[in-house]
Amino acid sequence: MMIDPDNWLYVLILVEGTTEATFVDRVLVPHCAMLRIHLTPIVITTKRSQTSAPNYKGGSPPYAKVQPQIKQLLNNSNARQITTMIDFYGLEGKDFPGWSTLPIGSCYDQVEHLEKHLSNEFSERFVPYFALHEFEAMLFAEPEKFRNVFPRMANMQPRSKGKPQYI
Repeated sequence: MMIDPDNWLYVLILVEGTTEATFVDRVLVPHCAMLRIHLTPIVITTKRSQTSAPNYKGGSPPYAKVQPQIKQLLNNSNARQITTMIDFYGLEGKDFPGWSTLPIGSCYDQVEHLEKHLSNEFSERFVPYFALHEFEAMLFAEPEKFRNVFPRMANMQPRSKGKPQYI
């Protein structure tokens, strides 16, 4: 699809994994297209393969892996906005800006604090988003709606092993 940058808002979304990328492609892209917003999900590369095997993508990313990828996306002059879709739950973010000064108290305040500090690291074109809850767990909040979007998985039962990322 060729995008005319004068008529569309072109947004790159750095997502934590393939589940988030699928959600962007199947749910957000069709909706946003009606608003003349073109979304492109990019899965965070967390490990580069030294062999011919594919690079590892997904999982809770450290900031050291996220930062250069955000910088690379900001170099794309066609993109008017860059954002993230990273789970706050389970984030191993000790190296993320603002982590060492994370406020005690509300999880909402903590997410807002991290987003503010991460935003300050880059240009105004970058608007970070941390999902408070594990994204995969939210897919089963309303199983009927999940089945409407992912009909091939209509009979799938969650096997969480006590951890939402295993759903």
